[in-house]
Amino acid sequence: MQLILHIGTHKTGTSALQACLSRNERLLAHKGIHYVRMGPYKNCNVLAKMVAKTPGVEIKAFIDRQIEKANKLGANTLVISAEAFYAMTFFFHKFNNRGDSDYWDRESASVEFLHRALGPHTTTRLIVFFRRQDRFLESIYQQLVQSRGLAMSIDKFRLFAHEALDYYRHMQIWGALFPNYKVYAYDEASENICDFFLSMVLSVTGNEEFEGLDSRLNIRFSRDLLEYKRLLNSLDASDVDRYMSNLACLELARTLSDDGRYQDYLAPDDRTTLLDEVEANNALLSDVFGMKPFPVPSDDSLSAWSPYPGLSEERARELAERDARIRSGAGYRIERLALTARQHIQQHLPQLAWMIPLGRSLLPKHRNLQ
Repeated sequence: MQLILHIGTHKTGTSALQACLSRNERLLAHKGIHYVRMGPYKNCNVLAKMVAKTPGVEIKAFIDRQIEKANKLGANTLVISAEAFYAMTFFFHKFNNRGDSDYWDRESASVEFLHRALGPHTTTRLIVFFRRQDRFLESIYQQLVQSRGLAMSIDKFRLFAHEALDYYRHMQIWGALFPNYKVYAYDEASENICDFFLSMVLSVTGNEEFEGLDSRLNIRFSRDLLEYKRLLNSLDASDVDRYMSNLACLELARTLSDDGRYQDYLAPDDRTTLLDEVEANNALLSDVFGMKPFPVPSDDSLSAWSPYPGLSEERARELAERDARIRSGAGYRIERLALTARQHIQQHLPQLAWMIPLGRSLLPKHRNLQ
């Protein structure tokens, strides 16, 4: 059994790719490929979370079940896709204020555990896409402000995320345990990650049979909306209210036009400094792991940058009014009550936990599970 382990990374079209692979599961099965996903999700990010936070026998049992399922389907290839496998220590420990003094030891231990859990019954091929660090930083910053309550500025975040930007050191850990690897610069596949992955990774021809090859799932916030969301993130709020804030702002992003301005969060000097800092390790990434070098930013793109003037009081009031109207809708009020009840059951009435999946199925749908 060959296992293709796609570890992302984040912000390299993974959501669109996973949605495409999930949508075409049956077609892939006819071609001898079993696409693995967990529960209702379109990927295995929950598996990566388990490896990072609660490594146990359940992980190997899950993988064994997938091998058995592949055998029943007559498939000789498993595909596991989870961008959360990259920089697990950053996203599941450091970001959650669990310390980073042992970052690289912890990261190595997580990858080693996964290697053991995969066992001797599969031949693993590791697939990795990297995005140039400045673009990765800006994109993941926007996502974390949107969905995970990040409130710090981009300048502070650049320093906070420095381990996640060290692609070469992460690949040293992965490459030592998974010597059959292929490392791509995202620029090679950015025009259509789905078509690229099917052709270059899975060696699937006749891609015209597949649905959703040109999917674009993630919604980008305008700069004003991002700054408004960052302001909300800085306020004290319950977990439920913070989650509902994420949903409401996502709905705002769907209804407000985005002129695309001020999406370059890094000033030219900061961008140049960052790229200078990672230049040597990026050269090693190409020399040792065979990745094509990242493109160099042009002088024109740097000189065209203009600073964001800030969120005006008038614009902030307008966004707050729209936000309040969305949250007052029946669907949002029902979901907030349901989430509050679920939290109470989990904390105080665990014997009633069987009710949670039933309640989830009855909730209004504000988003797609990814």
